Amino acid sequence: MTLVSALLLLLLGSLASYSLLSFLLGQNSRILVPDKPNSRSLHSQVVPKGGGLVIIVSTASLIGIYAAMYQSIAVMHVLIASLVGGIAVLGWFDDRHSLRIRTRIIVQIAIACTMVYLLAPSQGINIAGYRFDQPDWLLFVELVVWIVWMTNLFNFMDGIDGLVATQSTIAAIVLAFWFHQAGAPELVSLNLALAGALAGFSILNWRPARVFLGDIGSLTLGIYFAVMGIIGWTVYHLPVEAFVLLYGVMLCDTSVTLAVRIFKGERWWEAHSSHFYQRLVGLGYNHAQVTSVTLVITLCLSIFGSFVIHNVGPGWLWMTLGLVTLAICALAVLEKERAYLNKNEER
Repeated sequence: MTLVSALLLLLLGSLASYSLLSFLLGQNSRILVPDKPNSRSLHSQVVPKGGGLVIIVSTASLIGIYAAMYQSIAVMHVLIASLVGGIAVLGWFDDRHSLRIRTRIIVQIAIACTMVYLLAPSQGINIAGYRFDQPDWLLFVELVVWIVWMTNLFNFMDGIDGLVATQSTIAAIVLAFWFHQAGAPELVSLNLALAGALAGFSILNWRPARVFLGDIGSLTLGIYFAVMGIIGWTVYHLPVEAFVLLYGVMLCDTSVTLAVRIFKGERWWEAHSSHFYQRLVGLGYNHAQVTSVTLVITLCLSIFGSFVIHNVGPGWLWMTLGLVTLAICALAVLEKERAYLNKNEER
């Protein structure tokens, strides 16, 4: 793909999502659902949610046109897209009817199992430059857990203006570069179209947000990036640690928070406000500031991940630097929170 074609996909994706979403907002469309603030919300006004549908429609339309022009539609691509669409339907219903956790998880596991089966997990994966061939059943379970966890963690992180949308934009652009290097033009086009649609959405999702992703957006993005990882590992033999670095902010915040809640004996499956990004907002930082900080961190981690992809030094070195970076950021948040609480006690 030429640079002009890449920029054109980005531009068309942005224009499509921004224009369609602006139209829906202007018409007070019932396609978007009012998100009323509750005790855990980090917004104080009613904001429509469900904008993720526009990202899906814009991306699918562009890729459909592109595939028809170049006659590059494969049955496998259609099947995978249909399964991702199944998660989107789940999110659509959840936005409107607040489905039970059990229902959501059962559907997610069923879709994840089908997805992993289609993606041929028996091919093994690369970690730190070494090929790890595992028993089929073990790798199958690991990848199903990966998909379900990624699907939900994007949903958990969708709590402040711009966070998930901008993180996803960076991830999609970086993935386009990686798959270009791997010789996967269809995935390059897909990620560029998605990045464009996300960029257009992000304009309206930035503080103060006029629209939210909704579960239809966050759940779909979660499973999408999980699948990109599996395709990268099993089909194109890309290293696992590169994707862990790329998704590092999202993985670190949610995984560490969950582990701490389990360790403390809390009801970890219930909604809460103890994510690191929520703590920063509680300390007085606004949504734009928190989102901007996470963007900088992700850009650094993306560079580390790209070094892994291009074999610039040992993979373990960049993985270690990434983990140290995330650990320092997490400790900085905890230290600020401790100082804030001590200051309030002195008063």
